[in-house]
Amino acid sequence: MAQALLTVLFDLQLSHPTTELEGAPPFAPFAKGGLLRSKAANFPLFTLLSASSSLFLRVLCVNSFFSLPAYNFPRNHVLMHGVHITRRRVTIIGSYIVALVMDMDRLPIEGETVVGRDFHTTFGGKGSNAAVSAARLGAETFFLGKVGRDSFAADFITMLDREGVHREKVLYSPNLPTGVGIILFNSIGTNLIAIDPGANTQLSPADLEEHLETIRESSVIVSPLEIPLATALAGARLAKEHGVKAILNPAPACDLRHTDLSCVFALTPNETEARTCLGLPAADPAPDEELAAALLALGPEHVMLTRGAQGVLWASRHGLKKIPALKVNPIDTVGAGDAFNAGLAVGLSENESVPHSIALGITAGSLSTEKRETLASYPYRPEVDQRLPEILDALR
Repeated sequence: MAQALLTVLFDLQLSHPTTELEGAPPFAPFAKGGLLRSKAANFPLFTLLSASSSLFLRVLCVNSFFSLPAYNFPRNHVLMHGVHITRRRVTIIGSYIVALVMDMDRLPIEGETVVGRDFHTTFGGKGSNAAVSAARLGAETFFLGKVGRDSFAADFITMLDREGVHREKVLYSPNLPTGVGIILFNSIGTNLIAIDPGANTQLSPADLEEHLETIRESSVIVSPLEIPLATALAGARLAKEHGVKAILNPAPACDLRHTDLSCVFALTPNETEARTCLGLPAADPAPDEELAAALLALGPEHVMLTRGAQGVLWASRHGLKKIPALKVNPIDTVGAGDAFNAGLAVGLSENESVPHSIALGITAGSLSTEKRETLASYPYRPEVDQRLPEILDALR
């Protein structure tokens, strides 16, 4: 493809223009100024210019436009030959839950106090996880959810800014705190967990109606069920009315047998969640193929049954297809499902085929299992693109 001279103007509008991203790839445009270079090519890519209260990033790059990876810019407004182009948008209608974590030698019994150690907080919630993962995969990502007016919410907003996720649609509860999970780990790896969903329970269909333009201007929305089911379904209905694809991740799962899912583009349970959605016990021996077919009968266009190391079982009106997982060395699978949903959404937002989008989700989710801590484990797009052909080749 012939090389083209691109002039790209990005209005970053950063509230803290000198803040650098922890763990960001070398090409992320968050330097304090000057010239950034790509480690993948020996030529200058970005020059940062400051003007009044905003930063403007002007990119002069002699290269093929279509060979450029989708880098994780928080704001993206592109001028190419006089045509205005924006990145495809993914909106997460979901939850944020801060995790309060403590290690101890043994877990307390009822009425007992024990001494713990290594207390720390981490960012959690399936919606928050998916938002960060989608942003790292290159999508212009919005988070639409509800938090309390407290320090946990302030930390969350700071994290969204750092990760390049739009936080303009973060809503605040007038009376409930930010969702919290308390997690106690013992020395042999078992745990006790208690969760107060807090403000997440107040995200309502009316909130989505009030912010309809956010859904309407999206390519894909993703809704896990740490928010009310009625709200997630309202989001799917609004999305379909405006030609937007809706991904419903039924986690935590609930019985969906009497729920109309015809507005859902993709339903993405794991094997245990699939059984719960069908009113079956977790240990029910029904084969995954039957589960996927039964879920498809509830109305979604697609069912993607995530099966860990076995990959994904994809069901649609055209039949069933098994898509393998990526070969990795897993050490921590927490949050991998959220990365899968993010990758699926990003692929669909880029107008990729359904199997290609599933492969992108599988690659992102698989790679996330090779590192500890949920957000720290989520890969950036170049790492995913490097391994993606392994899944695509298996599909041919």
